[in-house]
Amino acid sequence: MSNHGITVLVGIMALAMFLLQSILIVPVNRVLLVERLGKYHRTLPPGLHHRAPIFERKKALVDVSQRAIELDQPVIFVDHLLVQVRARVTIQTVDPVAAAYSTVNQTETITQAAITLLRAVLGTITVDDAEREKARVQHQLRDHLDEIARQFGARVLTVEIGELIRPHLATAQQRSAPADFPRDHPEPAGQPAGPSAAMRPPQSDVWDPPDALSM
Repeated sequence: MSNHGITVLVGIMALAMFLLQSILIVPVNRVLLVERLGKYHRTLPPGLHHRAPIFERKKALVDVSQRAIELDQPVIFVDHLLVQVRARVTIQTVDPVAAAYSTVNQTETITQAAITLLRAVLGTITVDDAEREKARVQHQLRDHLDEIARQFGARVLTVEIGELIRPHLATAQQRSAPADFPRDHPEPAGQPAGPSAAMRPPQSDVWDPPDALSM
């Protein structure tokens, strides 16, 4: 092949690579943020798009579908009970630009805010009040968390408080669990099995709250 033919072939391959790099495919329930010369330029909806590879680059592919955040956190209520609280927060991105530029990880940021808010709100009421007025507490949590989430380009659709595991329930579950002995090393015969249930100190339903909680 002559030098002219090689030059033409290289030119065709370079043009093909340039065209391929200019094509962008955005999947369903996603939007693509594109920057031009290092600054935000446009948001591309789902579908087939093109860009100028030299001047434009992909910033972030943002999920705009509804997402659920599962929480399972210990909370100290005003009556000094340490209760394991399970909750679900449903969010949706409404401002992809804020989601990409205001925080490194939108979901993680909102999760940490939800944990802090959950402990703050439930810490002002008793466990019985939380169970009786669950709808009001959920509405209060949703409103406060939605104000925070808006700063990061999301809205909070629902906050659902699930199971509240009281200390005496957790203790009962631990007592009902079978002893965990290795199968190849059974418990030695003739050895005392430890103090009986009657000799064990009683389990308290009230836990002394620690001096501080890691949020």
